[in-house]
Amino acid sequence: MIPNHTRPRTASRTTCALLGCAALLALACAGPKRHISDDYGDAYRDAFQAQVVNPSGAQDATPAEGLPGEVANRVYEERYVESLLEEPEVQPSASQQVRQLR
Repeated sequence: MIPNHTRPRTASRTTCALLGCAALLALACAGPKRHISDDYGDAYRDAFQAQVVNPSGAQDATPAEGLPGEVANRVYEERYVESLLEEPEVQPSASQQVRQLR
């Protein structure tokens, strides 16, 4: 039997080598941010702002026009909630439809 102090440590050396390579790769990608240009992203921000209908709408505290609360709640209950509770119709598969034709 080989004594512990003379046994080669290949597994720990391999692990250390892999961790060292991973650390070097991580450090290689951690450089400073590149400065692209001063107007980078302006086109995106301009296009986004062009879609706003009323830019000063956030300062207007009046409520939006629409359905009164009771009517909106009734529509919600009758159409949306009931549609979730209904069982969907089971459509026959294509093979079942062919069998019905015979």
